[in-house]
Amino acid sequence: MRILQVTPSLANAGAERFLVDISNELLKAGNSVTIISLVGSYDKFTLSNEIDDRIRLIFLQKPNGFSFGVFIKLNNLIRNGQYDIIHTHTRALNYVSPFNLLNSRFKFIHTIHNDAIKESRNKFIRLFRRQLFRLELVYPVCISQTSYNSFKKVYKLNAKVIKNGTRKINKSKKYKNVQNFVESLKFNRKTKVFTNIARISDQKNQELLIDVFKRLNDESVNAILLIIGGIRHKHIYNKIKMKATKNVFFLGELDNATDYLFVSDFFCLSSLWEGMPISLIESFSIGCIPICTPAGGINNMLSNDKNGYITDDFTIDSYYKAVISCINLKTKKIRNLKISCNQSFDKEYSILICSTSYQKYFQKILNNANIT
Repeated sequence: MRILQVTPSLANAGAERFLVDISNELLKAGNSVTIISLVGSYDKFTLSNEIDDRIRLIFLQKPNGFSFGVFIKLNNLIRNGQYDIIHTHTRALNYVSPFNLLNSRFKFIHTIHNDAIKESRNKFIRLFRRQLFRLELVYPVCISQTSYNSFKKVYKLNAKVIKNGTRKINKSKKYKNVQNFVESLKFNRKTKVFTNIARISDQKNQELLIDVFKRLNDESVNAILLIIGGIRHKHIYNKIKMKATKNVFFLGELDNATDYLFVSDFFCLSSLWEGMPISLIESFSIGCIPICTPAGGINNMLSNDKNGYITDDFTIDSYYKAVISCINLKTKKIRNLKISCNQSFDKEYSILICSTSYQKYFQKILNNANIT
């Protein structure tokens, strides 16, 4: 198959990480793959350097806001390209011309990476998308059962569900330096390390983690929190930076963030809403035990006391209790949890499983089979 992937950017974030991983895997399976990024360039904080060299990569250099020039460029590339499948992600669908959508040469698939309302907040865009989905001009894919439920509620239509996946995580060449650096941050060798990998934003809700670790600091609990990620909302960063105690470290955006999971005892996610977070799947891959809030697709991924912990709600008390419980886990229990995390990845969330499901779905659409 000849597949075109269209993304707003290649920023180091979940949907973009997924796009790079599945593109590489689809290429391995013998498909031709092209990626168009509406914005961005080659940069250490983008994922462009992780794309297989055999994949054609095009940057359209979109400025802030809507660009009619980029709209024209993208649709010319689509119209003049030899593609079977055009796979759009997040806001990229908004840039596809209705004339291309009506062209029977192409089959369009759009993956909803989040709660349906959160992904498309504009009511008129949602109404337009509903017609695209209803008329099967675009075939929607949801990444979790919870994501599907939100899609069904918003669009009153069915969609294909394919669970997210990612590559198996390996240590980078920087790992040894990371290991030494984290050791230097610990209070002593028994210090428990908790790591949050997420952009600082209202969605990721790091203020909850700051409040929990302030309480742990006040109680002299031997634990530290590492927050790794770029700043999406500066006012939130300023607020939580002011509140942070000595057991919290802001490491910023890193191109080797997953190295820190190898030296962490627990992975933290405090989101208010989610689709199916890639960072959580990465923690499964490594066997880093997750502690998460009950946001979106996380509810479909975690089973308490089996492959991690999910809090009862989004309150400080609830997350604090989960953290304390994890700190007090016995060695044998920790070992069993790590094994279960690895098994969750291998059985459900590897990029091979995910890409195989997408490839089969693409083929069904091309064969005009019954896909509902």
